[in-house]
Amino acid sequence: MSEEPDFVDPEALKPGQLPKHLLNGPEVSATIFPAPHRWATRGVFEARRWKRMLELHTQPELWPGGGSVQIASDRLPAWTFASFRDDTRVVTRDAALSARETKARVLAVHGLMVEYVDEPAVDGKHVGEWWGEHAFVAHTTGFHEMEWGERPPGPRWRVLLPFAAPVDMETAQRVAQWARHPRHDVGIVSPITEEVWRAEPVPAVGPGGYRWLAGTGKLLDAHQAVRELETWKALDTRVRAEQDLEGTALSIAVDRFVARHATPRLRPQFPLPEIPALREKLEALWPGRVLAIVGSGGSGRTALALQIAEASARAALPVLIVLTRMGGDEAVARLLSLETGIAARDLLRGEGAGIEAAARDLRTRCPSLHLWAPTASDRTLEALWKKVRATSDAHDGRPPLVVIDGVAGWAVDDPELGARTVIGGLRDASHAGTLAPDWPGAAVLLVGGLPHGRLDPDRLEARWRDGTLEPGAIEPDSGAVVALAIKGAEARAIVLKNRDGTTGPLQMSFDATRMRFGPA
Repeated sequence: MSEEPDFVDPEALKPGQLPKHLLNGPEVSATIFPAPHRWATRGVFEARRWKRMLELHTQPELWPGGGSVQIASDRLPAWTFASFRDDTRVVTRDAALSARETKARVLAVHGLMVEYVDEPAVDGKHVGEWWGEHAFVAHTTGFHEMEWGERPPGPRWRVLLPFAAPVDMETAQRVAQWARHPRHDVGIVSPITEEVWRAEPVPAVGPGGYRWLAGTGKLLDAHQAVRELETWKALDTRVRAEQDLEGTALSIAVDRFVARHATPRLRPQFPLPEIPALREKLEALWPGRVLAIVGSGGSGRTALALQIAEASARAALPVLIVLTRMGGDEAVARLLSLETGIAARDLLRGEGAGIEAAARDLRTRCPSLHLWAPTASDRTLEALWKKVRATSDAHDGRPPLVVIDGVAGWAVDDPELGARTVIGGLRDASHAGTLAPDWPGAAVLLVGGLPHGRLDPDRLEARWRDGTLEPGAIEPDSGAVVALAIKGAEARAIVLKNRDGTTGPLQMSFDATRMRFGPA
């Protein structure tokens, strides 16, 4: 349909034209308000045959001359399916007050006016398909024949659906909700459709006339529509619940567990260094287990973490070391020191012979070990999880061992917040299926500090025995916590917490040159 105001639509209904099969039909009850409808308060409520209803919508030219399109529409007669006490409604300049008081005067509603938004995709063909089984009359509002610049906001189509029997206003509003429900699939229906007390102007016959449709089917059963709406709402509730519970069914977890139980690569055991006392208490690491190593500066925390990471990499298990306090070159130097016996600081100064061969051997021994030194902008859980997933994907989907060297270094501005963030994020990432149905899980090793000053082995154990040794914020999210202290070649470890074994102190030795722990 053209938008030019002087276009004459050859298929538009002309005054006096009524198809013969529409001369009879259902009786329609409505209230008619005279012009100007905008300020008319008293109407006439009566029942009309289908013929008279259509005559109301096909009467001769009603387009008043002069003024804007909106002013012209305000001067037209109006009608509504609502019947009012004394056939009156309340009209004031306060729209909210008018609506509230008019609703209070409604006795019954005899039909529904479905208003469509100004959407060109809605046309007469669609309206006929959507409402063809009901008795209805549909028309375009007159100002939609005007150019876009002159059109006020309003529906492109208005569809009038008589009810088989009058209903109260609450029921009528629920029928309007049914008409607007997405499951009904009847286009984009305006929210004002639910304002069933409204009086709407009859269609003004603008230049070129207007399109119309009329059906001869059954009257709309309001109560059946409401029952259908309740069914849809119940379905919507169930669908939303199923969406919110996606991935939480026990069967999914059972299937994942069975696959893990039957597939060795999904349940790796990350070995600890060959220190009998340490292995006796902690055994090993596995996906879902979080181990925290805590201590004061210089207590060997990072050295033990690197030693554990190397042991796992030697076993061809995927390992991701996240470096927050040193770069990759220093990490390589410390890993090389474990084998060569040359102090890492000396290696970084260029000392030592045969280092190139040792470095190549390290790469050969530990092909599954990955070092990531994130910049400040990369220190987000999303970036961390992406690296964890990539480490797994690069090694046949195996769960990796993730080592965070220095949890307090995760956030530059707020170390305490950074520690809590990364600890909680890795705890979530440790369990298979948590971040996604196919999330592999991970074993986690955290390196953190103690909220005490520097402690030697004896003072560390003394504090543990008198109950004053505090592991700090790292403890709640960890399955096992080990506190370290060294003095010369003597090292003391205290297992402060262990959900999967025993706690208590254990003796180790420490090689300060190699930065390697060994049996006592």
